[in-house]
Amino acid sequence: MHGVRKGNLIEWIRSHPILTTLILLFLVFMAYQIVLFTSYVENDNSNTNCSVDMYDCAEFDSCFEAMNIYTACKDDVHWLDGDGDGVPCEDLCG
Repeated sequence: MHGVRKGNLIEWIRSHPILTTLILLFLVFMAYQIVLFTSYVENDNSNTNCSVDMYDCAEFDSCFEAMNIYTACKDDVHWLDGDGDGVPCEDLCG
């Protein structure tokens, strides 16, 4: 769509109402998926126990898992960040 002026785009939209509707529905669907994924990632730690030290870096398969626990428990009760640099489980995330 290079070289398309505003007037031409509006004309195209008016002349293709079904395609325009499908494109808009797709964009709304994708935005909804992003919202769902974001809330899943943020709320995925609902079963995380932050009151006692019960996780160890050796238990995690990925940096993503370690980071989820580390960010869920604000005080690092699990001692995942041994050197205090903000990066948990250096072997996985470092």
